[in-house]
Amino acid sequence: MDFNFHQYTILQLFSIGKVYSVPRFQREYSWGTFELKTFLDDILEHITMDPITLKIKCEEYFIGNLLFVGEMNSNEEKELEIVDGQQRLTTVTIALSALSKAFYENGETKLGDKVFENIMAQDNDGNTYPIFVNQTPNPYFQYKIQMNREEVVPKSQEEDLIKEAYDFFYKKFKLNSLKALFKEKNIVDYPYVDLLKAIRDQIFALTTICIWTKDRKNANSLFETLNAKGLELASIDLIKNSLFEKLNIESPTDDAVNKWKAINNNLNKDNNRIDISVFYRHFWHALYKNSSEKRLYKDFLDIVKKSDYEEFLNKMVLFSNYYINIIKPTEELFSNKTQKKFIFQSLKNINSFNVTQVRVILLVLIDKYLNKFLSQSNFQSTLDYLENFHFSFTALTSSRPSSLDKIYSDTAISIKDLIDQNLIVNQINLMKEKLNKLLPEYWEFRENFVSLTYSKDSTNSSNILTKYVINKLENYYSNRTINHDDASIEHIVNETEDETTHNIGNLILLEEKLNNHLVGDDFSSKKAQYEKSSYAHIKQFLNEYNEFGMSNIEERAEKLCQVYYSNIMGLEIPKENPISSIVEQILGSIGDKKISELKKNN
Repeated sequence: MDFNFHQYTILQLFSIGKVYSVPRFQREYSWGTFELKTFLDDILEHITMDPITLKIKCEEYFIGNLLFVGEMNSNEEKELEIVDGQQRLTTVTIALSALSKAFYENGETKLGDKVFENIMAQDNDGNTYPIFVNQTPNPYFQYKIQMNREEVVPKSQEEDLIKEAYDFFYKKFKLNSLKALFKEKNIVDYPYVDLLKAIRDQIFALTTICIWTKDRKNANSLFETLNAKGLELASIDLIKNSLFEKLNIESPTDDAVNKWKAINNNLNKDNNRIDISVFYRHFWHALYKNSSEKRLYKDFLDIVKKSDYEEFLNKMVLFSNYYINIIKPTEELFSNKTQKKFIFQSLKNINSFNVTQVRVILLVLIDKYLNKFLSQSNFQSTLDYLENFHFSFTALTSSRPSSLDKIYSDTAISIKDLIDQNLIVNQINLMKEKLNKLLPEYWEFRENFVSLTYSKDSTNSSNILTKYVINKLENYYSNRTINHDDASIEHIVNETEDETTHNIGNLILLEEKLNNHLVGDDFSSKKAQYEKSSYAHIKQFLNEYNEFGMSNIEERAEKLCQVYYSNIMGLEIPKENPISSIVEQILGSIGDKKISELKKNN
């Protein structure tokens, strides 16, 4: 392999007239607060005070290798393509931009301009150009970081992170924050501008080994070798690198980069911020293999042929649209009015349970449904099952989800190529059989159910779950699939500080307009308003209770639990608690006489 390398400081690297370009196959900027704080801590650690001269001094600090395609020593070749080092160079540029702003705001225009020369340089004709560029347009970085425009708003997850990085440094470089940081190092009583200069000088003193080659294949090979030897790169970065290396790298139409941009646009639609690596893992598990994070890249190379890369990328675009619709369904995808309300409601409920593994099977189910290989009734019944399962397994009893990944992945992969609905439904039924074995026993379900509460003065998660249950009960009694639009939670016995009044046994669903006009505290006064309700559960409740008070709450919670478990979940309630049965058997074996003796002795 033909490589060259040389040691540079950041100041030297940014002063030799080169443009460092991020190719379209590179990953998006991904540093968060932890990485930014570590970076700043490393800078501060190498700023010291000379005990003799009492001057602040900086020292070289190695920040790792940088890998480029191009020729560093050629005056004719101005642009070098970054293969490894994008995250660090982006962060350095953001930090310098925030630092220049601090100089400007302190009235140090010349110092601000000198720092900014390492962001936007000038050629021999006096024309400015960015030292750091991205082949994939990134408006927020270009306008905010490189042009200091204040009105720019981030529009993607990557741009959110860039803004957060800029804000992080900008706040740290403020007078009081910076003095506090230097005080921790026992460097005090220095003018603010000297502290800013110290930060500047230390950033410029950061040292790297630059490696460059003209051969892209050599660069990619070294890139993967460095990763294999411990450089922490996400699987999605390597996969993107492989896809873009094969797909029209030299194509002026930029088909691959446009498709990758479409994926990110889908995942960032309507102010959502879905990490592409999270989507990719679920996409891969749904269509290819239930791979561990460490195996994602290797399994990609083993399973996907290079001749299929374009088809693979097309699938990613399509399924990224499905994915965001799982999280936030849109009329664009689900346009049929008869299907829309139930699907929207069911997906919203599943998302409210904070479960992500289920997205794997949902991706394939949506694909089959939209392509008419799965009927609306079968699709809705499967959504309903998954919703009920995760209510019980995830939301109510907080069971461990470790076994779900394989079940959902195996089912999704078994379905993905099927076009016969009967075969698809057979696989869904096999999945249900496996999931049913994971459902909590009735007694565990009951223990959590009868403890559900709702308080109008609270915003905790219990309120959301309890309201969900009350709506499901009303839908069951009225034979509905969609929640009432005008419903509100009513406490039958007026809500007090006594937590018993918050219990699910004291709750009913009532039209909001009726709830707002309830008068009196006694049940007889409320009953007159309840009788005006059109809700089936209210009518069922009034048939069962002529009077209702505190003494009825626990008993009613038990009844609601039984209705929910047997009629909504469709499960059989055991005749007796197995633990109680075992205790009775033990006591029976001891005998009444022995029990009397034990009681007497105790």
